[in-house]
Amino acid sequence: MKKIENDKRSLLLVSIPLVSLSLTIIGFLNQKPVLTLISAFVSSLFAIISILISRINKLSMQSNYFRQNQALIQSVKKGEYENPFLKEAEDILIKKGSYKAVVNELREALKIEPDNGKAHMRLGALYFVKAVTEGQEDLLNRAKKECIEAQRSFSDKERQVYAKQALGIVISQSGKNNAEAAKILEEAISQKSDMLLSRSDLGLVYLKMGKLKEAKQYFEYDIKKWPSASGPHLYLGNYYEEKKQFFAAIASYKKSLLLDSCRLAHLFSFWRLISCNARVGCIFEALCLCAEFLENTSKHFKLHKKARVLCILLFLEFGWLVIRNEMAKIARYLGKGIFAGPSILLMRYAQESVHDKNLDEALIAYKKATLVEPLFAGNFINLAVLYYQKGQYRKSVQAAKKALPICSRYKNKKLRVIAEKYIKSKK
Repeated sequence: MKKIENDKRSLLLVSIPLVSLSLTIIGFLNQKPVLTLISAFVSSLFAIISILISRINKLSMQSNYFRQNQALIQSVKKGEYENPFLKEAEDILIKKGSYKAVVNELREALKIEPDNGKAHMRLGALYFVKAVTEGQEDLLNRAKKECIEAQRSFSDKERQVYAKQALGIVISQSGKNNAEAAKILEEAISQKSDMLLSRSDLGLVYLKMGKLKEAKQYFEYDIKKWPSASGPHLYLGNYYEEKKQFFAAIASYKKSLLLDSCRLAHLFSFWRLISCNARVGCIFEALCLCAEFLENTSKHFKLHKKARVLCILLFLEFGWLVIRNEMAKIARYLGKGIFAGPSILLMRYAQESVHDKNLDEALIAYKKATLVEPLFAGNFINLAVLYYQKGQYRKSVQAAKKALPICSRYKNKKLRVIAEKYIKSKK
């Protein structure tokens, strides 16, 4: 059936442009400008759609990029270094059925045994995860109340500290009282210094408060202490985004996804990975990830709607890059080799990074640009200039030498002069 449907689509995509082209010729010969204009427009539109579909087919074939890394797109097994507060909710939601049924069971249990600290913790965790994943902010107040009750109900000091940690996490999520959240988490750490991922939770609050240096130190501490935890890598990615170091953020989010740990962290790492790829100009990667994200998340997940909108925008942007690629080819053969094609977005991000003095980010962007568009001499010259600024003169010369044959091939004198300048400027 799928094959028949594909054949029908292919026939439609071929036949409609042919009919439109025929009508264009008839309109032109019979001097009917309106018919000619409409037919020409339809022909052009379907030509563009055909190009896009061929590219998307190639894109779907290359989505083996993800099939080879199943950890990026499938539910991940539980690791031993999870945050116990989130683990409570995830285990209940994933293993024990629906949210409403479990919440009702816990409420009934608390009517019979109101001082059951474990039940309060579980209920608070459920409210928290529901609030975070589906955007129901009112549930955070309920989660906060349950954490306070859990802390009061537990007689064991260690459990009280975990309840306090959970309370700090809930308060920090609302973003309304970061100072209070920081104070609670600091107290929890002072009472139990080896508590699981507590420093990452505190570091995230510090990040919201603008204390970037302290936040990074805490994330790196937990990465060393709990090497199988995904959360600290997610938060470190958030830190790099604050610093406008999006390629560094991408690396952190990928590590978070490939680790065997918290599923909630995976969902948010996945989303941030899409956003960062789009931000730096890696539209192909972002589009692939976005499609996988939609396929592997619930419609109730608050980011699902955003992902659908983003997927459409990325598709349109990808189409624009396809058209720009064809224009760049024409420009090169006309001797206008300064016109950048599909690497334009990476170039823009590189220029932003140079302006912000993030030279390492700019270097990654220019390197990727040379791979995306290897026949555009400007990318190699930009790379040569950047290496020169970083004092890596040998690499600067090598990049400039790669630009020379491209300049000669497409008779671009201006870029050739610049390339020769950097080849001669050895220090």
